[in-house]
Amino acid sequence: FGARRAELEKVAAAKLADVQDQIIIRSFENGVRVEVVDKDGSPMFPLSSSLMTDKGSKILGVIAQTHKADNHRIAVEGHTDARVFATLNYSNWELSTARASAARLELERAGLPPNRLMRVSGFASTEPLISENPLDPRNRRISILVFK
Repeated sequence: FGARRAELEKVAAAKLADVQDQIIIRSFENGVRVEVVDKDGSPMFPLSSSLMTDKGSKILGVIAQTHKADNHRIAVEGHTDARVFATLNYSNWELSTARASAARLELERAGLPPNRLMRVSGFASTEPLISENPLDPRNRRISILVFK
C-alpha cells in the first residue's frame, strides 16, 4: 500500500499545494490514514461548528476524486481539541461526530460511492495528534482511513 500513499502525496502536492501543510499522510498496518488538520486562520470547520469551510470542501473533494475509482473501504473520523465545549446537550463528542458526518457527506457529494464507507466516528479529544498540547489546532481534524 506504499504506492497508494505515494500517489496521495503526489496528488496533495499537485492539487492542494496551498493547504499541503494541513494534510498528513501516514501508512498504518491495514492501509493509509489521511489527516486533514486545522491551523490557525485556516480551519476545516469554524470553531464550535460542523458546517464545513470552502477550504475543507476543496480538500475532501480532491481526496474523494482520488479514491472514487478504486474499491478500497473508507472510514471517516472526527476529532476535536481539548477546548471545553459543552452545553447541556452538546459536547465535543457530538461536535466530532457531526463533523465526521459532514465530511462523509462531502466525500459522497464529490463522487465517493456511499457503499465504500464502513464507519463514521467521532472521538472528541480522546486521540490528540499533538498530545503534548491538547489545545493545538491540529488536534481538530478529520481522519480518512483507506483500508487495503
